[in-house]
Amino acid sequence: MGSPKDPIKNAEWRKKLSESHKGKTSPRKGKILSKDTRIKMSNSHKGKHFRHHSEETKRKMSKSRMGRRLSEEHRKKISESMKGHRVKDETKDKIRNTKINNCFHHTEESKLKVSVANKGKKRSEEAKEKMRIGHSQESRRKMSESHKRDRNPNW
Repeated sequence: MGSPKDPIKNAEWRKKLSESHKGKTSPRKGKILSKDTRIKMSNSHKGKHFRHHSEETKRKMSKSRMGRRLSEEHRKKISESMKGHRVKDETKDKIRNTKINNCFHHTEESKLKVSVANKGKKRSEEAKEKMRIGHSQESRRKMSESHKRDRNPNW
């Protein structure tokens, strides 16, 4: 018996069929395909690009996800899944070398733009003093401690 032609009944029928197959293994599981069948399957897929999206499609997908916030529950799940995750020393070295070699430096043009943008801004004496001082010794010590390898689970 095939599926009903009525779309509403079809959806019900598909759901019922899906439920009846839950938990069962596929009847094709473990079957070995003949060499001829595998060649036919291979030929039928040649020239087709699976899972490759055009640049326009990628842009649209990116735009649709922009600004989307992860729920607290989702963030906790991600956090839990990453706990105990260790990065290999080899990988850390690659990341470190990439960061060292790709340090971002402002061009002279961008430095000039920043300078022009900041010219004439009135800053309070308190703000000026804070900029002169920078981070306090206590703040520097805390930042240094937090970046040490034995305290950071990713290192």
